[in-house]
Amino acid sequence: MATLLYRIGHFAYKRAWLVIGVWALLLIGILGGGIALGGKTAESFAIPGTESQDAIDQLAAVFPQAAGASVQVVYKTPDGASVNTEPYKTATTDMATELEAVPGVVSVITPYSDYASSAISTDEGTARSVVQLDGPSADVTDATLNAVTATAAIAEKAGLEVAFGGQVFSSNTFGITITEVFGLLFAGVVLLITFGSLASAGMPLLMALIGVGVAIGGITAISAFVPVSSTAPMLAMMLGLAVGIDYSLFILSRHRTQLARGSNRTNRPRRAWPPPGARSSSPGSPSSSPCSDCSSSEFPS
Repeated sequence: MATLLYRIGHFAYKRAWLVIGVWALLLIGILGGGIALGGKTAESFAIPGTESQDAIDQLAAVFPQAAGASVQVVYKTPDGASVNTEPYKTATTDMATELEAVPGVVSVITPYSDYASSAISTDEGTARSVVQLDGPSADVTDATLNAVTATAAIAEKAGLEVAFGGQVFSSNTFGITITEVFGLLFAGVVLLITFGSLASAGMPLLMALIGVGVAIGGITAISAFVPVSSTAPMLAMMLGLAVGIDYSLFILSRHRTQLARGSNRTNRPRRAWPPPGARSSSPGSPSSSPCSDCSSSEFPS
């Protein structure tokens, strides 16, 4: 293994621009392909063989009406009014009737139903209906959701405020939030203070971002063909940033140490590669790229 790692480092150093170019093409190709395919993650999917999946399958066989996704509809009256008085009660009932006519809706339990549990608040100013759909949230179409939300006009016309909730309204679109941006900025400041060089501080961040981009592009592409959990992209980002920065930093630190010791310039990048037993040879990000960059950069000690 030590010989293999030594050769990988030597190859990356001798063919620096080739290695950098390959990773750039991989990033553009995989990330672009994932976006073009338009894959979406799923909040729910089947896991055969588990007890929870067996229970869901049994429920679908015995009581299919309760096996699908559901929508919560909340009504709020003006201050001081009660949902048990007119015109609010009639508007809620009429809206339930309209909801039952929507394709994909199996049943609607109004706040006034005998099957409703704690559906009306103690001050009678707020009530809740449950709309049962005929499939899991992953199978619910936008057309069905639009038709469901469109029925709110009936209750709103009577003066009620209407809000919809449930898993079917959860967004499965992955995006970078301000939290990740602040995390990268903080990591950059720490690395800059540690190394005292923008090049040395920026390289681990760049390598980590390339690895994360390739991983997320791959996840997006795969999700177009098979169900992928909605937590997968965020998990890939967290692990990719942590591992990418860690391994790139490890290689870079060894390279700087050998530079300070006056080691042969050709041997430094390949000897900076992690030894077997101490580090893995494939951390999940382009860890060969730091060795490529070492060929054109001399970092200050």
